Amino acid sequence: MMIAYTLMSLLILIALIHAYWGLGGRWPGTDDTSFVEHVVGRTKDMQPPPPLACFGVSAALVMATSLVATKAGLVSIAPVPLLAIDVAFWGAACVFALRGIGGYIPAAMAYARDTPFHRLNRLYYSPLCLIIAAGFVQIGRAAN
Repeated sequence: MMIAYTLMSLLILIALIHAYWGLGGRWPGTDDTSFVEHVVGRTKDMQPPPPLACFGVSAALVMATSLVATKAGLVSIAPVPLLAIDVAFWGAACVFALRGIGGYIPAAMAYARDTPFHRLNRLYYSPLCLIIAAGFVQIGRAAN
């Protein structure tokens, strides 16, 4: 149960950060360019992601939180078939695992070389995604 609450808190925190970015926040950067360099990596036009994209990620993280709560038995989504919940739950676990692993594949991260994102990704972002994926696996195994 502690893993579920910890994972849900982490997912909500990350969702709030993405919503903050959608509202125009630029942390951990100081302006649009440094924001992109810290959060996205190098892009051709150095524009931050549009607000809709940030809010979309935030919403997906909130949905992942509800999947964790459901799988852990904390809430029930009555009319939703259990198979749909399982597919979505394990799909989210795979997304986090792939995102975490991808951060260590040189070809996948070549676009961001020599940016603060490259270092932050290897130190924080990718390991965090792998920890989240491991939390999903723990909850999924306990639920079966």
